Amino acid sequence: MPADVERGFAWFESFTNLEKGRHVPREYRLDRMRALLAAFNNPHRDARAVHVAGSKGKGSTAAFLQSILTAAGYRVGGYYSPHVTSYRERFVLTPQPAADRDLLPLMRRIEAHVRRSMARDPNAEPTTFELLTLLAFLLFRESQVDWVVLETGLGGRLDATNVVTPAASVITPIELEHTEYLGTTVAQIAAEKSGIIKPGVPLFVSRQKPEARDVILSEAQRLASPVWQAEHGVSELRVRGSSAGFTLMPHRERFTLELRLPGEHQARNAALAAAVVRHLLPQLAHEIITDGLNRAWLPGRLERISGAPACYLDGAHTADSLQAVVQAFCPLTQEPRILLFGAAAGKDVPAMARVLASTFSTVVVTRAGNFKPGDPAAAVEAFTALGVACILEPEPAAALQRACRLAGSTGSVLVTGSFYTVGAVRAVDRSTIRAYS
Repeated sequence: MPADVERGFAWFESFTNLEKGRHVPREYRLDRMRALLAAFNNPHRDARAVHVAGSKGKGSTAAFLQSILTAAGYRVGGYYSPHVTSYRERFVLTPQPAADRDLLPLMRRIEAHVRRSMARDPNAEPTTFELLTLLAFLLFRESQVDWVVLETGLGGRLDATNVVTPAASVITPIELEHTEYLGTTVAQIAAEKSGIIKPGVPLFVSRQKPEARDVILSEAQRLASPVWQAEHGVSELRVRGSSAGFTLMPHRERFTLELRLPGEHQARNAALAAAVVRHLLPQLAHEIITDGLNRAWLPGRLERISGAPACYLDGAHTADSLQAVVQAFCPLTQEPRILLFGAAAGKDVPAMARVLASTFSTVVVTRAGNFKPGDPAAAVEAFTALGVACILEPEPAAALQRACRLAGSTGSVLVTGSFYTVGAVRAVDRSTIRAYS
C-alpha cells in the first residue's frame, strides 16, 4: 500500500506544480477548484474551518490551532504545506499524519475523475496543489472531523484553499516572497494574502510591517470583517529558550508555556492561535489552551535531530524568517556554530547571507534537494564576499558529515535556507551525525 500511495502522489505531481517550478505557469483561478469540489459533492462545506495565510509562521500557527482544538476534545483535520519529507505530512488527523489506508481509496477516486474529465476536455487539467487540496477535503469529510485548519499554499486570493467560508481568518507576518507570482512589493503581496478575508468573518492579524498592515485593515474594513490585531492584543511577551509567556488582552489572560517549538517568533504564533480559539470557544478552559500550545509541533521548525553536536533543522527561506530563527537558535546552542545552507532557485541569497554571516564560524553550502536546487556556487560567493569561511559540498549527506565534523561533539549545526534542504538532510541516516561528532 505505501508504494501505491507514493505512485498516487507521483501522479499528482505530474501536473502543473508551482512549488517545484514545473511547467510553464498559466492563469490561476478558483473556478477549476470549485468544479473539482462540486464533482465530489462539495466536501469543503462539511466542517467548521480556520483559514491561515501569511509569508512566515502560517504552518506553525496552524499547528498551534490544531493542537488546541485537539486538546479540547475535537476531531481536527489539518492541511499543511509544504511538507518536509513526505506528502503525508500535509494531511494531519488529530494528531498524526493520515494513514495510507485512508488516503489511497480517495486518491483512486480523484484519479479516475480527472482522467474522465480530461478525456472530455484537455483544458480541465488541474494543478498538483488543487488535487492535494481536494484530497484533504475528501479525507476530512470521510473522517467526520469537527474542525478543519487550512494553511494556504501560495498567496491567498487565488489559492485552492480559498473556497471556504471559515469561522475565522488568520494572517501571519507578510514579507517579500514568491515575487514572480504575488507581486514585487510587500503591499502587493499583502493584497494577495488579504484575499482570504470574508465578509463579516472575524480576522486575526499578527504584527505586520506598516505597508502590509494598511492593506489588510483596509480590506477588512471594506468587507466589514471584525479585526483582532496582535500588536494591541498581546502584551508582556517573554521568551527564554523553550519557555514563553504572554498576556492576551483585554481580559489579561496570562499564559505560561513550555513550547516544543522554540523562539520568540513561535511564542507570537502561539499567542495568535490562542486569541483565535479564545474567540471561537470563549468558555474553553485556560488549561486546555495551555496544554494544546505546549503539545504543538511541526517538523523542520528548529527541529533538533541530534545532541552531539546539537543539530537543528529549520526551513526558513527569507531574510526576515532567518533572523527570527537565528535569534532562537543561539540561546539553545554553543560554539562553534556551523551553518549548513542550501537555497532553492529564485531566493534572495545575498540578503539571507547578510543575516546569517555574523553568527557562524563556517558555512557549508549544499544543494537544496533535487527539485529547485538553486545555485550553490552563487551562495558560496555571497558568504565569501562577507568574509565567512565557506565550503561547497553539493551532496546533502556529505555536507552534513562535513558540518558535524566541524562542529565536533560540543558545537552545533543549523541546517536552513529551504524546506528542500531540510528534507534532504532529514532523510540522512542519523548515524552520519554520530560518526562525525
